[in-house]
Parts: sequence; C-alpha cells; structure tokens
Amino acid sequence: METSESGLNFLVVTLVSVVVLAIIVRRRYGLVGKRFIERLGPWWPRIIKIGSIATMVLWLIIWITVSPERRAELNKHYQDNAPWVVRDKSDP
Repeated sequence: METSESGLNFLVVTLVSVVVLAIIVRRRYGLVGKRFIERLGPWWPRIIKIGSIATMVLWLIIWITVSPERRAELNKHYQDNAPWVVRDKSDP
C-alpha cells in the first residue's frame, strides 16, 4: 500500500527530474526549442482536443472489449489501490 508520504516523494522526484531535463534541453538546443514552441503555439488547442478525444475513444474500445470478469477484476484492483482512499494502518 502506498502512503501519502511516498506519493509525495514520487511527485517531488518527478518534478525535479522534469525541471532538470528542461534545463538540459534548453541549454543544449536553445533557440530550436523556442522556434518549435512558436510554431506549435497556434496549434496546441487543436492538439489537446484531438489527444483528449483519442484517449477517450481508446478507453472506450478497451472497456468494450474486456470481458465482464476481467472488468470486475480491474475495478476491484482500481478501488483497492486508489491513492485518495484513507485506510487504517492495520488494513492490508
């Protein structure tokens, strides 16, 4: 079972890694990244919309094709491992 402290540690490590990677990429590529962002700028709302729709369609296809037994198993696994559910320390 994941504690909130380990979840917070994971979040901090992830954020620090992203910042370090961004600094490395910025120093390595400089203006190339700036030009890329300037070109991508007008298109980002459309890219986000298409990505969101594609993700929802993919989840729908997965959900339809999964057998009811496997679906119940996935639901149980999801509920048992939900990080926002507060559990007793004695709960396995």
